[in-house]
Amino acid sequence: AAGTGKTRVITSIVAHLTETGVEPRNVLLVTFTRRAAREMTLRAQAIAGRDLSEMTAGTFHSVCQRILRRHGPLVGLPSKFTILDGEDQADLVRIARDEALADRKDRASLPRPEWIAQTLSLADESGRPLPAVIVEQNPRLADRVDDLVTICEAYTRAKREAGAVDYADLLTLTVRLLHEHPDVRARLAADFRWVLVDELHDVNAPQAAIVEALGEAGSRVIAVADPDQSIYAWRGANFQNILKFPD
Repeated sequence: AAGTGKTRVITSIVAHLTETGVEPRNVLLVTFTRRAAREMTLRAQAIAGRDLSEMTAGTFHSVCQRILRRHGPLVGLPSKFTILDGEDQADLVRIARDEALADRKDRASLPRPEWIAQTLSLADESGRPLPAVIVEQNPRLADRVDDLVTICEAYTRAKREAGAVDYADLLTLTVRLLHEHPDVRARLAADFRWVLVDELHDVNAPQAAIVEALGEAGSRVIAVADPDQSIYAWRGANFQNILKFPD
């Protein structure tokens, strides 16, 4: 529950590990904001009384970015890929829409490019089919699902041609990398002997898959969570991951 010391559990474990022979570079700490990652690292340093700058600590997205910078070519990404922000996504969706439906005159009845980009990201981050997510988010679009899927496919092609990814891609491409390349998965698990997950209740499907893949490859996984504090369902988080964690 709130205020019961979940963060202290994680920081104390980090300190204990490094005090008992685990090298900081072999610890991966993932949480949901950069600020939280910094604060937890500083707390652990204060407890352990040693420098932990070699520990990898950050958000899932920042950790995935680091992994893909190194191994991205294995999943079709250049090592110097660009990360799209919300405005970039909307611009690229608009271009993809205009190209995909160039011979159509009823584009005005489609939702804004921002909505299309957000809905595609939600489908990717929740691990659900795009058509189902479109209808769930706006049932009135049931008769435009095929057009929207076509636009999203064109958007995905445009990203790849531009050597760009959005934030959902950072997660889903890392999952693909870990599943398709067991040697990379084993190497990362050897690098990250311990994986500590803060706020497991806010983990979405691809984030859970990343943790599971590392655990299967030999990383030791520790997580803290409180289902009553889950606040990121709107971006695919599923507190049911807590119930699945023992498996």
